[in-house]
Amino acid sequence: MIDTFWCDKCGRLLCDKHRNQHTCERVDHLAAKRRAMTAEEIAAEVREKQNRQLQAAAEEAAEKEAKLRAASEGYTERKARRKIIAGKSTHIANFLQRAALQTQDQRAKAELLELYQKANRVNLELWNEFETPTVPGTKDDSWAEAVAAYRRGSEITGMVIMLEGRQLETRNPWDPPPAQGEL
Repeated sequence: MIDTFWCDKCGRLLCDKHRNQHTCERVDHLAAKRRAMTAEEIAAEVREKQNRQLQAAAEEAAEKEAKLRAASEGYTERKARRKIIAGKSTHIANFLQRAALQTQDQRAKAELLELYQKANRVNLELWNEFETPTVPGTKDDSWAEAVAAYRRGSEITGMVIMLEGRQLETRNPWDPPPAQGEL
């Protein structure tokens, strides 16, 4: 065993002989200072200490609230994105179903029904993802399948989906801009 001890108040290294005789100058100075203080000064010091503690607690609570708010906003934004994609996929599935039912060409009808089945599966998957998310972001691969089915259905029928007088936008607002020559 080591025969030296460390004073945690002043940082001095003490031998075994002087360990119990040691009086820390810092502790002595604080005690003398407190003995010289008036009751008002002591009360002011206590209030100041309490104010510092309250301020630290308030700052900690504000920081925690800001983190929670940021997490909540992120969740809300992801949910809104999922809803937009799921809504668009519903339009695509409905378009392909109507086109398959209205066409007279049997070969085109068979392909449109196949595209509809794929789009309907993706639509169901995207709405399920909206209700109970399994991934942190959006299901971009499923959305890409729905868009591919829509584009092929548009090629076959020569028609497009119109919403509120505008063509259905398959690019989402959060998607990066397309590369040169890509639409």
